[in-house]
Amino acid sequence: MIVLIDEGHGGIKDGVYQTKGKKQYHFTDKNESVYEGELNREYGERLHEMVKKYADVIRVAHEYKDTPLADRVAIANAIHKVQPCIYISLHNNAASAGIKGFGSKATGTEVITSAGQTKSDVLAENVIRGIREEMPNRVIRMDKRDGDMDKEMLLYVLEKTTCPAILVEVGFFDNWDEVLRIYDPKFIDRVCKGIATGIYKFIK
Repeated sequence: MIVLIDEGHGGIKDGVYQTKGKKQYHFTDKNESVYEGELNREYGERLHEMVKKYADVIRVAHEYKDTPLADRVAIANAIHKVQPCIYISLHNNAASAGIKGFGSKATGTEVITSAGQTKSDVLAENVIRGIREEMPNRVIRMDKRDGDMDKEMLLYVLEKTTCPAILVEVGFFDNWDEVLRIYDPKFIDRVCKGIATGIYKFIK
């Protein structure tokens, strides 16, 4: 089993953020900016270190450029043709309408799957339980429409991948209190340990 870790969006190269649009937020009162793609890479690197202890891991499109979604999916599907794999897309969320201001108050973690009951739902359930074991007080945002703890959304990387796939929205990068939390190395370790535990239980 190969675990594919995909850090969402681009990084920063030569001081320039490679993803245009809303995947960043500038806190006017703090004069501080947060770039989601850079934050996602913090989690991807840590999760990779944990998962490689018990599974083969490939980090999909973790270089600085913002690799198109179709290319990310193509990489995953090509690997899945020759060996079983699962796909973990790492992101952080935002609730604000714009990319600057005084931020939102939104908080919590989401584990998202495509619509319907698939093996992705089983993977998501294991990951959510893993996160809850590590962080019992962490808010897990879910839709509860089908009785699962995950959320269901029509997202390209979940709809088009042929292997079990989930997308984890760790926290909200437009909430300053949440930013302080999700950049904390101890928080990163606990979230990634929860995800890694869920992956391990799914594989076993």
